[in-house]
Amino acid sequence: MVLQLELVMETKPEVLLTTSKVAKMLGVTQTTVSQWADAGFFPNAFRLSPRRKSPPWRIPNADVEAFIARQRAARGFFRMPTNPPDDKL
Repeated sequence: MVLQLELVMETKPEVLLTTSKVAKMLGVTQTTVSQWADAGFFPNAFRLSPRRKSPPWRIPNADVEAFIARQRAARGFFRMPTNPPDDKL
Protein backbone atom coordinates (compact mmCIF):
# COMPACT_ATOMS: atom_id res chain seq x y z
CA MET A 1 0.00 0.00 0.00
CA VAL A 2 1.39 3.37 -1.01
CA LEU A 3 0.56 6.39 1.09
CA GLN A 4 0.25 9.70 -0.63
CA LEU A 5 0.74 12.84 1.36
CA GLU A 6 -0.84 16.05 0.31
CA LEU A 7 0.95 19.21 1.25
CA VAL A 8 -1.38 22.03 2.01
CA MET A 9 0.19 25.43 1.83
CA GLU A 10 -1.09 28.05 4.15
CA THR A 11 -1.66 31.21 2.26
CA LYS A 12 -2.52 34.55 3.66
CA PRO A 13 -5.67 36.11 2.30
CA GLU A 14 -4.86 38.92 -0.08
CA VAL A 15 -5.40 42.41 1.25
CA LEU A 16 -8.05 44.22 -0.77
CA LEU A 17 -8.09 48.00 -0.80
CA THR A 18 -10.86 50.47 -1.54
CA THR A 19 -10.45 53.24 -4.09
CA SER A 20 -10.34 55.68 -1.19
CA LYS A 21 -7.36 53.93 0.40
CA VAL A 22 -5.52 53.59 -2.93
CA ALA A 23 -6.18 57.26 -3.69
CA LYS A 24 -4.61 58.28 -0.38
CA MET A 25 -1.61 56.00 -1.00
CA LEU A 26 -0.98 57.44 -4.47
CA GLY A 27 -1.96 61.06 -3.83
CA VAL A 28 -4.73 61.14 -6.43
CA THR A 29 -8.53 61.27 -6.37
CA GLN A 30 -10.88 58.30 -6.07
CA THR A 31 -12.16 59.07 -9.55
CA THR A 32 -8.64 58.72 -10.96
CA VAL A 33 -8.19 55.36 -9.23
CA SER A 34 -11.54 54.16 -10.64
CA GLN A 35 -10.53 55.29 -14.13
CA TRP A 36 -7.19 53.48 -13.81
CA ALA A 37 -9.00 50.33 -12.66
CA ASP A 38 -11.37 50.61 -15.66
CA ALA A 39 -8.34 51.01 -17.93
CA GLY A 40 -6.69 47.85 -16.53
CA PHE A 41 -3.82 49.35 -14.56
CA PHE A 42 -4.77 47.02 -11.67
CA PRO A 43 -5.25 43.65 -13.43
CA ASN A 44 -6.80 41.81 -10.48
CA ALA A 45 -9.19 44.57 -9.40
CA PHE A 46 -12.87 43.73 -9.39
CA ARG A 47 -16.21 45.35 -8.75
CA LEU A 48 -18.29 44.21 -5.79
CA SER A 49 -21.78 44.18 -7.26
CA PRO A 50 -22.46 43.99 -10.99
CA ARG A 51 -26.10 45.02 -10.44
CA ARG A 52 -25.34 48.51 -9.20
CA LYS A 53 -24.85 51.31 -11.70
CA SER A 54 -21.38 52.14 -10.39
CA PRO A 55 -20.26 49.42 -7.97
CA PRO A 56 -17.18 50.06 -5.83
CA TRP A 57 -13.81 48.61 -6.78
CA ARG A 58 -11.65 46.35 -4.64
CA ILE A 59 -7.99 46.43 -5.60
CA PRO A 60 -5.40 43.93 -4.32
CA ASN A 61 -2.49 45.52 -2.48
CA ALA A 62 -0.07 43.57 -4.70
CA ASP A 63 -1.52 45.30 -7.78
CA VAL A 64 -0.99 48.72 -6.18
CA GLU A 65 2.61 47.85 -5.26
CA ALA A 66 3.25 46.62 -8.82
CA PHE A 67 1.73 49.83 -10.21
CA ILE A 68 4.03 51.93 -8.00
CA ALA A 69 7.05 49.89 -9.11
CA ARG A 70 6.14 50.35 -12.79
CA GLN A 71 5.76 54.10 -12.29
CA ARG A 72 9.12 54.36 -10.53
CA ALA A 73 10.83 52.35 -13.26
CA ALA A 74 9.25 54.50 -15.98
CA ARG A 75 10.40 57.67 -14.28
CA GLY A 76 13.91 56.37 -13.63
CA PHE A 77 13.78 56.20 -9.84
CA PHE A 78 16.25 53.84 -8.18
CA ARG A 79 18.16 53.34 -11.40
CA MET A 80 21.56 51.71 -11.09
CA PRO A 81 24.41 54.11 -11.92
CA THR A 82 26.03 53.58 -15.32
CA ASN A 83 29.55 53.76 -13.90
CA PRO A 84 29.51 52.49 -10.32
CA PRO A 85 32.45 53.62 -8.17
CA ASP A 86 35.35 51.25 -7.79
CA ASP A 87 35.45 49.88 -4.23
CA LYS A 88 39.19 49.08 -4.43
CA LEU A 89 40.37 52.70 -4.47
